[in-house]
Order: sequence, then structure tokens, then C-alpha cells
Amino acid sequence: MGKDSPRASRRGRAPRRERHKRVLVVTGGVKTEPEYLAHINTQVRSAGLAVQVAKSGKDPVRLVDEAIRRAHEEARQAKMAGDAANVFDEVWVMFDVDDFANSIPEALAHAENAGVRCAMSNPCFELWLLWHVRDSAGHLATKDAQQKAIAAGAATGHGGKAVGLSTIQGNYGAARARAEQARATHTAAGRVFPHDNPRSDVDLFIEYLIEAGKASRPDETIHL
Repeated sequence: MGKDSPRASRRGRAPRRERHKRVLVVTGGVKTEPEYLAHINTQVRSAGLAVQVAKSGKDPVRLVDEAIRRAHEEARQAKMAGDAANVFDEVWVMFDVDDFANSIPEALAHAENAGVRCAMSNPCFELWLLWHVRDSAGHLATKDAQQKAIAAGAATGHGGKAVGLSTIQGNYGAARARAEQARATHTAAGRVFPHDNPRSDVDLFIEYLIEAGKASRPDETIHL
């Protein structure tokens, strides 16, 4: 066989490694949300996904700015390395309403214009954790949502700032169903932000990961 044959040229070529689908999430929380997302990352890696978490602790508008900045910097570095396609496949921000109600509309519009997706919780992320364990359909203040999450074991540790992973694991389906029902109830009643309390869109982010995982590695199952 000649040395210039296609088969000969392929023999010495290193196998091409599959690139994980890369997702950036910039979160306003600096403790609870990053811990939860680190857990999610361990669950989705086998499906060919890699979630990069950046914690900011800033208001939602600046979170979007930070997400845009990081995405642009990643693209710049990839281009310099001669691998311009190795950029974030999706960019998300995750934030609570809490004390930021006045800036939320600007943040949402800014994100939409920049192609950044949002996972907002009203009033707070602890609502999403709580929905893994029990329903809570009425309006909630942030403190009430946090206390209910602690009581249910969905939030633990000092000040309830740790995630009760052993409690929420395996209950994603229940949390998603409650989040969907809440959105449907608000829509039916004509309620829009800021009157859509309780609401959490974290399930939209998780569903994106699940669907991306199915497309990347159909034989892998993500256990949440």
C-alpha cells in the first residue's frame, strides 16, 4: 500500500476528541446557587456537557454585562488559540428578584438583545429548592421561602445557605412540574412581572441541559 493512500494517512492521525458542549452561567448568588450548579455539572458531564459557573453577587443588569464580557473574552481567547469554534454554546444568567425588582425589566431586555438566557426566581432561588420537596403556590417573601426550604430540608447549613442535596436528589421532576404549573397559573390570570410570585425558571435551564445532552449523547441518562 502506498504511503500516500488515504488509509495510510489516517493510520498515523490521532483520534479526534469529542468536544463537550460548554455552557456559561453567571449567578447572582455566591453560595447556594454555585453549590447547586456544581452538583448539576457532575450529573451532566457524562452527557457531554460542561457547565462553567461564575458567581458575581451583583444586580441583574450587571450580571448580564458580566456574562457578555466573559463570553466575548472566551471568543477572543479561542480565536487567538486558532480554535475559533471553541466558545460557549449557551450563556445564561441566574438571579433572584429579592431587592432588584426595579432593575429586572432592564436586565431581561438587555439579556434578550445580547442573546443571553435568564433563569429568574421570584422571590428567590430557595423557592426552586423547596419545590423539589413540597408545593408552595401562594405569594412568598424571600425570608418565608428561605425558612420553608430549611424546614423541608431542601436548604441546610448556616443560614440555610447550603443545598440539601440528599433531599432534593431524584425530585427534579416534581420541582419542574410545580414551576410549570406556577407559570401557567400566572399566565391564565394575566399576571406578569413583578406580580408573578411565586415563580422560578431554573427548570428552563435544566431542560436546556437535558435536551442538549440527548442531542450530544442519546444513550446517556441524566439523573436529577
